[in-house]
Amino acid sequence: IISLICKLFGFGREVALAYFFGTSFIVDAYLMAINIPRILFGWITSLAVSFTPIYTDIREKRGVDKSKYFTNNIMSLVFVLAIICILTTLIFNRQIVSLTASGFKGEVFELTSNYLNISISTILFIAPIQILTAYLNCNNSFAQSSLSTLTISSLQLLMIIIAGIFNSLILIYGVLISNILHFIVVYIFSYKKGFKLEPKLAFTSEIKQAFSIVIPIFISSMINQISTFIDKSFASGLSEGSIAALNYGSIMYGFIASTFSIAITTIIYPMLSQAVAERNFEKLKNIFSKGSNITIILFTPITIGAIILAKPAISFVFERGEFGSISVIMTTSAFIMYVIGILAFSLRDVIIKVFYSLQDTKPMLYISGIALVLDIIFNILLVKSMGHAGLALGTSLSAIITIPMFFIVLRKKLGALNLKNTIILFIKACISTLLMGIVVHFGYNYMSLSFGNGKMSILVSIVVSAGLGGLIYFILMILLKVKEMKFFTDIIKNVLGKIMM
Repeated sequence: IISLICKLFGFGREVALAYFFGTSFIVDAYLMAINIPRILFGWITSLAVSFTPIYTDIREKRGVDKSKYFTNNIMSLVFVLAIICILTTLIFNRQIVSLTASGFKGEVFELTSNYLNISISTILFIAPIQILTAYLNCNNSFAQSSLSTLTISSLQLLMIIIAGIFNSLILIYGVLISNILHFIVVYIFSYKKGFKLEPKLAFTSEIKQAFSIVIPIFISSMINQISTFIDKSFASGLSEGSIAALNYGSIMYGFIASTFSIAITTIIYPMLSQAVAERNFEKLKNIFSKGSNITIILFTPITIGAIILAKPAISFVFERGEFGSISVIMTTSAFIMYVIGILAFSLRDVIIKVFYSLQDTKPMLYISGIALVLDIIFNILLVKSMGHAGLALGTSLSAIITIPMFFIVLRKKLGALNLKNTIILFIKACISTLLMGIVVHFGYNYMSLSFGNGKMSILVSIVVSAGLGGLIYFILMILLKVKEMKFFTDIIKNVLGKIMM
């Protein structure tokens, strides 16, 4: 619930951005400026990923004090690395912009350069925030770690509104200020859980272990960032607003995907790491199997439902102010292409957490490299005929093609994964989704004709048709005797039980 509220705040932020700036060059410059630090220095945040399994192992075998010492050590190292990256960017600002946004010229180039000088400082806070968030999750403080993200979403929303009213330069300051406040809030929560920030900078065996894990994660992260950069680089040579349309489509996709996917992976990652620390690999496989099956149950119908309701949903969310009908069409096409790969991306997130918990990140590196090559090939093949939508489709296709590779590698490492049951479940989910899709399609068309095209009418039509489709899907999955549905029926019974009390 907290994650959903956070996403709604974040969604409001993107709606405000679309309202005040549409798909203008200001948005293109803003998005590139906040993405360049992630593209070039996202490897620092990879240390936060390696933190969880090592922290859990130290706490399990050597005690709480040693695990806190490790936390301070890795935090101190991250701060030092971040300062070096900031200074490097300030010195080579214009060269970096020329390299990462080769299609930008004139005013948009200058604006991106100015924005980057400010946005690069966020590196000093982003990685420590992620480490402290991982610390909270390892200590079962999921609510606190989720609540801290409300800070960044709500403040950025406020700053975008102020920028839209007064000056677009405020946009980038909003990103920096919100990250500073986010760090303060997440540190307060961590302090209450027993962590006190103390400078420690020693290259211990645990730090070396973190780097041995993080190198493949870093390269894989860079590959993913390069993939994003390549998409934006291709888009920078297309018509104005192509980068913005990809962003808004990605935001819609991310809102749907991460609301459920992050909730699943955030909880199971410490559980997986704990199972590895206990050397209980049957428990590990069981957690992974449940996570994968629940992901399939959720995202198979979401894929079709999102495609059917894409245009009215984007119209309802974004179409106002500078975001007109052309922007709706551009964003809808990108969103649909992203959604095609939503199940593959969500399954990949679950599988990657298993590799992280095992402290074996090399397979992810190799498969990410294959995905990058496929993405580039698809971009070249599709961009001329489909424009920016082809770039989004290429990203989805590369994810779909590489998912079987992840399963194969994981099966070789852990043994049988009960994939037969997973495949049968997927087939049942597809059958139920087909019938659900028919209900959603005709249900929305009927209601939209009855209620009209007003904003509230669109919302009611979307909610009712999606809700009816979801109910049909839920009933069909139960009738098809999908045993994992007990997970959801138990949740409903618990919620209703509390309401009735």
